[in-house]
Amino acid sequence: MTVSIDQILEQNILSFSVVAFGAILLYFGKLIQDIQVESSSTLGYYQKGIMFSITGVFTPLAIVYPIYKTNDFPIDFNILIIIQIIIPLVLLYFFKKYYNLAKEGKSKQYGNLGIELFSIVILGVSFFNFYSVSEFVYLLRNNNPGVIALVILSLLLTFISITVLAILYSYHTVSYPSVKIYIENNPVPIEGSLIKFDETIILVKNKKPIRINKDKVLYIEEN
Repeated sequence: MTVSIDQILEQNILSFSVVAFGAILLYFGKLIQDIQVESSSTLGYYQKGIMFSITGVFTPLAIVYPIYKTNDFPIDFNILIIIQIIIPLVLLYFFKKYYNLAKEGKSKQYGNLGIELFSIVILGVSFFNFYSVSEFVYLLRNNNPGVIALVILSLLLTFISITVLAILYSYHTVSYPSVKIYIENNPVPIEGSLIKFDETIILVKNKKPIRINKDKVLYIEEN
């Protein structure tokens, strides 16, 4: 039985696509879940990854692809790369704010409307980044070898932006409850904001983390 080169390439592309798809879901799912209070299994990572990737990866890619095929790029590439550099700087500013809140055991939930609005931000930022990458790839394919550095830079900035978006998405949905934890041989409960419930439970009280072995916990009361 003879196998053509096209068939081999098609099989390899399909295999790579499946692996890449799984890796994307796992990567973003773990980023999101690690900020949440409850622990999760690998299946939970994939579920979280799907929820984010639909808006942050697959939908913007689906919108950008027809534009790439029609070669319709009205925005100057110099403007694109400048905006691509600004975007992660702005996102990192908000990341620092949320991170500092989390260290204090505080959460800032926005409710369903807030999540819907932020999902639009995720879609818009991701679309712009993928659009920029596609324009640089188009220029590279049309005998502009000097653009290869911009392609690499654009891909790196896109990766950073979407990674920070996934983290901000998780901070938008997390809630750190105020609890009392009763442990063995200690009649006085330990109070604080519960930020992680895993084999090691982590509370924050007066901006300081308290780690408790889960096996020593008798019960937990929510304030």
